[in-house]
Amino acid sequence: MNYKKLAELASVSVGTVSKAFKNSKEISEKTKQTIFEIAKETGCFDKYYKYPRQTKAVAIIIPELVSEIYYSMASYIQTQLKKRGIISIVSSNDFKTENTQSLISYFNSTKSVDGIIIIDAKLKSSPDGVPIVNLSTIKKSGNHSAPAVYDQMIKLFKQNGHKKIAYIGEKLTRSKQLLFTEAMNNNLLHVDSDYIVESDKRFEQAGYEAMERLYALPSPPTAIFAAYDYIALGAMQCIKNHGHSVPENFSIVGSDDISLASHSNISLSSIRTDSKAVCDAAIDLVIKKFDRKYLTLKSNIFQECELIIRNSIKNLNEKR
Repeated sequence: MNYKKLAELASVSVGTVSKAFKNSKEISEKTKQTIFEIAKETGCFDKYYKYPRQTKAVAIIIPELVSEIYYSMASYIQTQLKKRGIISIVSSNDFKTENTQSLISYFNSTKSVDGIIIIDAKLKSSPDGVPIVNLSTIKKSGNHSAPAVYDQMIKLFKQNGHKKIAYIGEKLTRSKQLLFTEAMNNNLLHVDSDYIVESDKRFEQAGYEAMERLYALPSPPTAIFAAYDYIALGAMQCIKNHGHSVPENFSIVGSDDISLASHSNISLSSIRTDSKAVCDAAIDLVIKKFDRKYLTLKSNIFQECELIIRNSIKNLNEKR
């Protein structure tokens, strides 16, 4: 039984059947009930009728589930939504725009959520349907304290006698590479292209591979900035396997300040970013869009960054 056959049995148009199952106010209650009764008699009512949900629901789309930084943001948003009586669904897009579009299409077609919060994803277009809030944590000078913290990190390396400073990252962390280069230039330090290493791997494997490439140089660096902590931990494992240690042979700083950073054998210095402000702003906006889905608002939310200094940096100026 399809809409066309139902329309014939109820002596109405296919459009009227569609409006009935959408609970449209454009048709009378009498017409709607006639269509529903026929649908129940023919056994297709449950197939087409979307039972109203008792609670609001929000989908949270993040780049991946394995990264602690994205998982913690999604977890924080879930907790805050729950406090407001809103349930949530977390999905990952694997950093792919087409996956984001597919998820949006699914949520629109199933009408299973009242809003969507997307973290760090590009959209080809803003589709009609479920209200969307696109949350970006990309570190730009205008809405992020990252440039100042990167400058502080490089200054700390320099004050401890380090001039040969490397950057290790991967293709998804190029924004951090730019911040690193800017901070090096601000501190009048030479950026050696051999010390800029971008791996085609990710996480610890990326750090391990990048460190091997630095070891192969005629003159390796004395200090390293890793785009995120998992990369730093991989580099530290490579250093250990070479019979060396941090900070005795290499000083290193990571980013994101994951839980392992302070619990590894050598506690890792790291850049910590407080993303709660942007998460709170996204939650407030998606709730406002429940009833005003075409509400458009762009806002720069300042994210606090802090350099957490632990014992992974050696002072080369100290006399032995």
